[in-house]
Amino acid sequence: MKKALKQTIVFGLTACLTTLMVVGSGHIGQAQPASIPEFVKPCIPSRVRPPIVRTELIAQASSKEKTYFLLYTFHPDEAGGTDLVISVVGPQCREEFYNAPGDAVSLTQIVERKVANQLALGRYQNEMRRLGRAKVQANVNRVIAAQGLFYPEDLWALRQLGFKLPANTQMSQ
Repeated sequence: MKKALKQTIVFGLTACLTTLMVVGSGHIGQAQPASIPEFVKPCIPSRVRPPIVRTELIAQASSKEKTYFLLYTFHPDEAGGTDLVISVVGPQCREEFYNAPGDAVSLTQIVERKVANQLALGRYQNEMRRLGRAKVQANVNRVIAAQGLFYPEDLWALRQLGFKLPANTQMSQ
């Protein structure tokens, strides 16, 4: 029961933080998203409901022979993007993870920790470009104030970027 409640809290707060970061400032159009490489596009799901209406490249990281791409996919009538992780080895791409809209999953459940850290770092760098550092810090503070938990890769990325995190900030397992 405790684990289910903890997962629900993490899910809700992570989804809230992601949505706040994506739409929070009303300045979504300010940052020019990087273009998605042509060799990644065949792995973007085309037969999903609701349909994907827009996709943005958020971050990429490499490990050994694979390159991983973190994309946000947007569906009609949804404020925030959902995560899509695609890996590429040579000319082949593969969908590693595509979560349901509003669902939140630690990247460490999908890829190795080093890659998850780099993708999370790219996610927060993207949000800082899009919203500005002060707005991202305010969103992080909101999650902390709600006694939110952060995934390990998010805490690592926030610390790398020098965000202020109180000592009692908790990490989700």
